[in-house]
Amino acid sequence: MRISTTGNRRRFTLVEILVVLAIFSLVLVLVLPRTAKAPAGVAVRVARQAMEEPLRMAAMRARATGRTVTVTLNREESMFIISAGDKSENGARTAYPVPDDVDLLNSEETPLIHTFFSHGGAAGPELSYVCRDRRFILSVDKLNSRVMVTETNDGM
Repeated sequence: MRISTTGNRRRFTLVEILVVLAIFSLVLVLVLPRTAKAPAGVAVRVARQAMEEPLRMAAMRARATGRTVTVTLNREESMFIISAGDKSENGARTAYPVPDDVDLLNSEETPLIHTFFSHGGAAGPELSYVCRDRRFILSVDKLNSRVMVTETNDGM
């Protein structure tokens, strides 16, 4: 790199400045499209975790307290409601919202209730949902209460 001097002042030539701008523009062209796609992937990941969390919390609460815990999906309010203990005992209830960008696909006639037992087992149906044009199935392993989300590629 040649630095021209005029008295005590040093400056870059016009060609050197243009080369730096060209390199900077090339980097922007290559990096910008990748970073623009990141928020969609992040939104899907956050929604997936928000859908798993109520079921995982219920499974942990059932094992920790030694009591049966149920998770019910309230479709009108888009909330998961965790209920611990018998209804007659007015057990503790916790609500978790369904993320705004999640559309539930299960029939509204079928109630979505998962039951977690103190011995680690669980019972309940699968839940299908769409987030950002990607379809997922949320399920719980009946033997060990492990919550699983799988992405499906059927028709979306």
